[in-house]
Amino acid sequence: MNEQDCRLIYREAFCDPDTEFEDKLFKNCFKYCRVKKADGKTVSMLFALPCELFDGEKREEAVYIYAAATLASYRGKGFMTELIDSLKSEGKTLFLVPADDGLIPFYKRCGFKKFTAFTFKKCEKYAAPIREFVPLSTGE
Repeated sequence: MNEQDCRLIYREAFCDPDTEFEDKLFKNCFKYCRVKKADGKTVSMLFALPCELFDGEKREEAVYIYAAATLASYRGKGFMTELIDSLKSEGKTLFLVPADDGLIPFYKRCGFKKFTAFTFKKCEKYAAPIREFVPLSTGE
């Protein structure tokens, strides 16, 4: 897995001018990056960040999918579906926040359901990072 390839995918997909955030993301979370390759290069990636979901007294280990992206020229070929399916096979609850509403039909086809009760702020229902994964700023 090549970090530079993943950074290129990230930049193409998210057009994020915040290079400070990008640097923090890759420095602190790259070990959680999962990729798919084609034609000898990385074409699809996501970060599978370990979290716990809290619902009152109930706790559950989960995976927060972040920065899921595929190179534009490789979209529609099943690479992201394969990445998500590989995470599903591990048996943990998966959750994500789509980059835009246009992605909701894709994620529904992958088996995700719309759910808006969880937040990363401590309240009755929230998600919290575990292990070495820590929030990179107050907004994440």
